[in-house]
Amino acid sequence: MENLQLLLSIIEGSNDLIQSVEPSGRFEFVNSAWLRTLGYSDAEVPALELKDVIFPGGVKKLKRLIDEAHSGRHVSNVSVTFVSKDGEMIFTEGNLFPRREGSKIIAAVGFFRNVTDRKKTEEELDEERARTEFFVDLMVHDLTNIHQEILSTLEILRLSEDLPHDLESIIDGSLREIERASDIVSNVRKITRLYSMKPETRVHDLYVAIKNSAKRVREAFPEKSLDLSTNISEGQYNLLADEFLEDVFYALLHNSMKFDKSTNVKVTVEVEPLRHTPFLKIQIKDHGPGISDEDKETVFARLSHRREGLGGLGLGLTLVKKIIENYGGYIRVEDRIEGNPSKGCNFILLLRHSTEETTEV
Repeated sequence: MENLQLLLSIIEGSNDLIQSVEPSGRFEFVNSAWLRTLGYSDAEVPALELKDVIFPGGVKKLKRLIDEAHSGRHVSNVSVTFVSKDGEMIFTEGNLFPRREGSKIIAAVGFFRNVTDRKKTEEELDEERARTEFFVDLMVHDLTNIHQEILSTLEILRLSEDLPHDLESIIDGSLREIERASDIVSNVRKITRLYSMKPETRVHDLYVAIKNSAKRVREAFPEKSLDLSTNISEGQYNLLADEFLEDVFYALLHNSMKFDKSTNVKVTVEVEPLRHTPFLKIQIKDHGPGISDEDKETVFARLSHRREGLGGLGLGLTLVKKIIENYGGYIRVEDRIEGNPSKGCNFILLLRHSTEETTEV
């Protein structure tokens, strides 16, 4: 008797909606949380059937699952949408199992957790995400068209034989700024995609990714040369990554080229596997002006806040951090020469390597 009283106290004190449904669809028992959430009294329950409290579109499915419980099965991960007495939809998740008396199954018992608040929050987030993506797509499309028109006009002017010499440098500077603006628009679009999608990974050759990124960087800085050295070769290490892998190395090499005042920019990429872990440690070391200890903490957080003096880094490092996090990896920045930030940066990446053969062609 004491055990029965304890069980009843637990059931009545629970915040879960607990019900016991007979094969006829009538309720054998409901707890206080069920009554309170759906707005019924004990006196009203005998007149209720399953179809009276379940959202119409889910009655047939729930009846089928209850029939399974009546046949002796335990049914897990059941989603049920109740409808309260005043018409409010109550979203729940729970389990069903048979209730026996002796060897006979007489009812199907259900324990359901009210997840309405979570469901509404998820729906609001989905709506906000869709709205954000719409406005970003609209901005990217329109700004891209505007940039293209300006770019075409400036390029035509640049080819003019009658162009005064003092205007050539102005047009060249304008062309560079348009290209920079286009890169920012592209990065905004990429960041939006990264926050709204799961990465579809495949095997990439690490050396090939670095080589392709270096080629793009050299094309972006025709007036400079990139002296890139590395301790790896093609086919030595593979990574599981998505289409954005090359953007990681492009952004880091691009920053090295941009901030190093030398016309011959030296960058070293060192790679080593970390024993007893699935990670490759990748160090990208440059000889630029470096990053102060204070700014090392915030250099990847452009979306959260903005520090004066870091504006030139744009959204590139924010993008890099998000891409790497999507791979289950890590990134941090240190001094190339420990304790001396002015001697250049050392970006340290931990990325998961793969023993599969590359699928690149």
